[in-house]
Amino acid sequence: MAAINTGNICETKYPLLLVHGAGSIDQIHWGRIPDVLNKHGARVFFGQQESWADRQLRAPYV
Repeated sequence: MAAINTGNICETKYPLLLVHGAGSIDQIHWGRIPDVLNKHGARVFFGQQESWADRQLRAPYV
């Protein structure tokens, strides 16, 4: 059976922006998902917003 090339299987036209909900931290919330997506061709960015801030404070980060 031939091996399947999955080199850029996650490549998209636009980058991915991962934004978690309240009370979380990017690295803890998303775990290894961004690394796997990057490995397979996706461009991944984090929202980097404050965990417990209200919407008015978090919105400009996105």
